[in-house]
Amino acid sequence: MLRAAISLLAAIMLIATCHAVELQESVSVSAMHVTLIPGSSRVLVQEARQIDYAASEQSVAFAYGQARIAVDSVRISPPNGVTVEATHRPAGRDDCVIWDLAGRPVSPSPTRISYELEGLDWKLLYRLDFNPASTTGHSGTATVSAAIEVCNQSGLDLRATSLSLALNGAPDEGCSLRVAGGLRDLPTGWTKQWPVVTTDGASSIATDLAAHVQYVYAPQSYSSKVQRLLVLSESEQAPLPVPLLSLPEGPVDIYLHVTDQPGSVPDAIAIWRTTAARSGVPGGSQDSLTFELGPEPAIAVEDTTVALRKENVTFDARGQVAGMDVVEQHQMTVTNRADHDAELALYQEVLSKWKLDLTSPTPDGENAETDQRDRSQIRLWSGTLLRGETVTIEFTLTRPLGVGQ
Repeated sequence: MLRAAISLLAAIMLIATCHAVELQESVSVSAMHVTLIPGSSRVLVQEARQIDYAASEQSVAFAYGQARIAVDSVRISPPNGVTVEATHRPAGRDDCVIWDLAGRPVSPSPTRISYELEGLDWKLLYRLDFNPASTTGHSGTATVSAAIEVCNQSGLDLRATSLSLALNGAPDEGCSLRVAGGLRDLPTGWTKQWPVVTTDGASSIATDLAAHVQYVYAPQSYSSKVQRLLVLSESEQAPLPVPLLSLPEGPVDIYLHVTDQPGSVPDAIAIWRTTAARSGVPGGSQDSLTFELGPEPAIAVEDTTVALRKENVTFDARGQVAGMDVVEQHQMTVTNRADHDAELALYQEVLSKWKLDLTSPTPDGENAETDQRDRSQIRLWSGTLLRGETVTIEFTLTRPLGVGQ
């Protein structure tokens, strides 16, 4: 029988001479570190154990009870001078690993045990502060900070544990973020939140990011309402930090700091957009991060079909209509009733076989942005819409109908 009880909630180290039938004593953890890896259901746990290697040959057992440890991931790294002669499991026990060790340490140093643990669920909770450069609030700088929420359903009590986040997915290549405040306790079944800092201890993940507020009308994307967006832009002169672009998705609390109202005002909640999703937003691009701040009712858009006609009508062998082009003539009127100017872009969705002709000029020309659904977001107009100003855009949309269309 084992003389030391095996906890159901915590991994226990046991040590004995290799000739003993029983494992003689439990060995406590002197340090524990957890590395969280985005996109993985497992975390990497590394423990340091202070073991007195009194004999030149002895066995060390690692028993983990009901903890959700991946069996094939358990590893031991003894100090210099000690080698692993064999690894085996006790008969009938699938929650215990035994290593037969030989030698004595060259100098006093801990024995390290590492394993992968499941059931430690976590997410980053972001805060983005936007500071306008002027009273117009169009452009300015942004600061990103974050906290982490961790829920322990692993069956393993985490005691005096340090936590870090490997943004590059490779724990051995360094971690970009870590939990602030030193060692933490997280018993199994508990959920806690802590602030995160960079590896150099900075409380902000990124500061002084170029940012601007933009307004977009894309009816197929935003329910026929003008949408307000906050865009963090990247350029050759001021690229976004690489860790920022590799951050995992999570909820974002966005605070807009306005010059005539002190303090920060919670304005909206958006979703952090990773690199792969940056081009999926009308008005966004591959070199920007875009956050949706909700509709802007003060900018009114009225899209009127002023004429509708049929062209290129074709008939089948029986004299019935086989196909035609439906031509819609549109007049879009946009009025800025807000108390500020607005940087605005207007889009129209066009399927691959449709045709759109602009009959009124646009300030910077036409721009098509194609997605995987074989559709395009055609930019009809973009520019600064002054307070109280109204602009009118005219375009013709041709839609083929009939067999094969």
